[in-house]
Amino acid sequence: ISPAVSKIAGYNPEDYYKDPKLGFSIIHPDEKPKLQILLNGKLPKSPHITRWVHKNGSIVWIEDQFTPIYDSQGNLLAIEGVARDITERKKTDEAISESERKLSTIIDNIPGMTYRCLMDEFWTMKFISKGCKEITGYTQLDLLDNKNLSYEDLIYPDDREMVRREVLRSLDTKKQFELEYRVTKKDGSIRWVWERGVQIEENLGGIPLLEGIIEDITEKKLALEALKEAHDIINKSPAIPFLWKNEEGWPVEYVSENVVDLFEYTAEEFMSGKVSYSKSIHPEDLERVGNEVTRHSSEEGTDRFSHEPYRIVTKSGKIKWVEDKTYVRRDEKNNITHYQGIVENITARRQIELAQLESEEKFSKLFNSSPSPMIISEIDSGKVVDINKSFEKLILYSKQEIIGKNVFDLNLWANIEDRGKYIKKIKGDKSVSNYEIKIRTKSGEIRDSLISGEIIVIQDKSYLLTSGIDITKRKQVEKALRQSEERFILLFEQSPIPQELFDANAYQLKVNSAWKKLWNTEPPPPGTYNALLDPQIEALGIKEELAKSFKGKKIVLDEVWFDPAKSGLQGKKRCLRTSSHAIKNIDGKILNVVVYNEDITERKQAEEALRRNEEKLRNIIEHTTNLFYSHTSEHILTYVSPQSKTFFGYEPEEAMIKWTQLVSDNPINQKGFNATVKAIETGNPQPPYELELKKKDGNLSWVEVHEAPIVQNGKTIAIVGALTDITQRKLAERKLQESHNQLRSLAERLQLIREEERAAVSREIHDDLGQVLTALKMDISSMQGKKDIKQNELNERTDKMLELINSSIQTVKRIATELRPGILDDLGLLPAIEWQAEEFQNRTKIKCQLKTEGDLDIIDDEVSIAVFRVFQETLTNITRHSNATQTDIKLICSDKELILKIQDNGRGISKEQIYGPMSLGILGMRERVHILRGEFDISSKMGKGTTVQIKIPLRKNIVA
Repeated sequence: ISPAVSKIAGYNPEDYYKDPKLGFSIIHPDEKPKLQILLNGKLPKSPHITRWVHKNGSIVWIEDQFTPIYDSQGNLLAIEGVARDITERKKTDEAISESERKLSTIIDNIPGMTYRCLMDEFWTMKFISKGCKEITGYTQLDLLDNKNLSYEDLIYPDDREMVRREVLRSLDTKKQFELEYRVTKKDGSIRWVWERGVQIEENLGGIPLLEGIIEDITEKKLALEALKEAHDIINKSPAIPFLWKNEEGWPVEYVSENVVDLFEYTAEEFMSGKVSYSKSIHPEDLERVGNEVTRHSSEEGTDRFSHEPYRIVTKSGKIKWVEDKTYVRRDEKNNITHYQGIVENITARRQIELAQLESEEKFSKLFNSSPSPMIISEIDSGKVVDINKSFEKLILYSKQEIIGKNVFDLNLWANIEDRGKYIKKIKGDKSVSNYEIKIRTKSGEIRDSLISGEIIVIQDKSYLLTSGIDITKRKQVEKALRQSEERFILLFEQSPIPQELFDANAYQLKVNSAWKKLWNTEPPPPGTYNALLDPQIEALGIKEELAKSFKGKKIVLDEVWFDPAKSGLQGKKRCLRTSSHAIKNIDGKILNVVVYNEDITERKQAEEALRRNEEKLRNIIEHTTNLFYSHTSEHILTYVSPQSKTFFGYEPEEAMIKWTQLVSDNPINQKGFNATVKAIETGNPQPPYELELKKKDGNLSWVEVHEAPIVQNGKTIAIVGALTDITQRKLAERKLQESHNQLRSLAERLQLIREEERAAVSREIHDDLGQVLTALKMDISSMQGKKDIKQNELNERTDKMLELINSSIQTVKRIATELRPGILDDLGLLPAIEWQAEEFQNRTKIKCQLKTEGDLDIIDDEVSIAVFRVFQETLTNITRHSNATQTDIKLICSDKELILKIQDNGRGISKEQIYGPMSLGILGMRERVHILRGEFDISSKMGKGTTVQIKIPLRKNIVA
């Protein structure tokens, strides 16, 4: 067995030789029956996939290839085999399979039909999703490769040329195409579809390939056509529907487009607020109109009223007469919120009426020229006295055919009883406005009319003047709206998208079958569930947006996670794409609101799964502090992560080009290159190594490199690696080494100073005290030898001995003071510094000036001796190196800290000298201060002196 087995199974070859059963024991339990077949001489097909159990317990996938060895009799003697570790390949295959499964699920659940087809005469389908069944009625197998029919066969014949022309045009511009056309379903029905597609880079046998999506838009198309038809009828009608807000100036919330025919202002000018309705009313009539609105609005139970005719001023300054029939809209508190009505141009009629008051002749002219149909008849008999041209046009009779005949003989009234009611009302009220009747024309056609009438006097005889407008088209509009509503109900119920129908106050009235299927339940009774009162709607934060739909605005909420249990329903929590559409009547009043709840739960779950997978890898690469890269076995970079900007100062694209400039001349880099070469040659990862690199700005940095080879078919095809910035670590190591060296030098210097001080003390004792004591000893010995010494001589000798003793005492004091001034222990830091400064000035002739602040008595002994020694060392350095003539000393003590500042006017000191390895005196001062958790600073300008400053926190302010 080869050594490579240790990398695959974790055991060395010697383990297998020692334990012959080891080769069997590492086989996964589920694979051992296959192994038994192998041992019985029945070799499986090669290569053979099996599993081993690694020494660490993990599962290793193996690809085996066997070669049997037979003897001369054909008996199996042995088996030779090669085993390859395919674990990573197996994981990759499984990941790819899972990704393909997810992609297939997403495609099958996308609304509509996704496809890939050839750009040939048949649109030959090479791939098509399950949605084709719903759109075409045919299965995937029917359409793939034109098995039973081609997609070209499904396109409606009249649309085929257009489809091919539009697709080819988009391919010429290299843009995606988007078009609508008709297809014939399997059941023979014609459906409208919307398609978006694009040419992909692949082709099949030189034939371009298209990819895209197709959706059924039949219901949408029918709804739009019905809506367009209704709008066309409204805009062709002479009646103008308005919706006014109950606010100052009566701002217009809705008006039909034909308003421009009368007012000369466009609907947009009214609805945008550029023109208020009150501004268009003639100034002389505005107050009266306002009073009428106020009076009628205050009448209890009034839901509609009609204005007396009033004048308007058009955009060009023309004055026209109008009348309107107004409806009152109230909220749930019975407050009037809007007025809606139909404004009609009665200028001609009004002109006739006014002209009649002036003169019969003028009345006649206006009567005949009026665009409104008008007739003058006897009140009771109905005999026709006169008609105008508009009336002729309406009933298709000429004036000669009708004058002198009565309306009964002409059969003008479709319902003669309506005339009786009309005459009765005329006699009682003297006038009638907006009385709706049906008129029969000469051809027998029944037309709807809205008439107004009043009694007029011509030559002292009373007649009935009736004028009207043909409202047949308006009636057709109303009928079209009813038919549109019926079609809406049909589309509503059959739609595959769950839908709800609400009234204008947000109460649920109806749901479709798809809604019941989604929540697996029946809806609450109509009028009991209010969407805006649902606590869940408010908790989701969509109440305000949803409320806009009940004011006529279309809304789209792309992602709403709705929990049916929180709203008294059944089913599981689903993700919905919610949108709305307001249904209005001819006057612009909101009647209902349709809410669409498209279930996008599965799509969102799939998107989230894909997003998480992508984000994991992106986060690993983009949010780590490491730099990732890859290069070929020929050392050609193929990828550099965005951290290159931080590491080198280059963008990834620039770094890939200039990477050879990043490596410095440090010899250590050759070791890294050798490690990479070895990884490529052996296919085995090498231990991490360090490189010194050169940034774009010229600065050097250090990185630690981890690399791994990518091996395919036994050959290294690429190297992937990660760089970790260790510049700060290397700097810290260097500083630590320098600190160790300085401390070692400091220790050696302290030892040298200690020995020098001992030698000096020894010399002082020997040279001074030794001689004095020897002299005393000789004098005492001499005196002991003389018994008859005279008093004068004795006194003289004792005086000399006292002088020697006093001298010895002074010598001892001087030595003790030099070792540690007694004044520091007896009187404190300030007297000691004053003494040292005075002694320094006397000895060096350098002038010293001392300033103090604060209470220095609170300083403890440890701080005092440290500060005094730093002071002594500083004065020593000034004496030796500065050539100064002046030294200023400040000693400041506050509640928090002690500050000593010493400044001379000498020649200064360089930074190299301050931080150099031989500046042991400065290092010693710094260490003394740091022991007390203080700050030590030395600054200098060459030729302008040096300043030494220390700050030491007092004991009570030090936090452990």
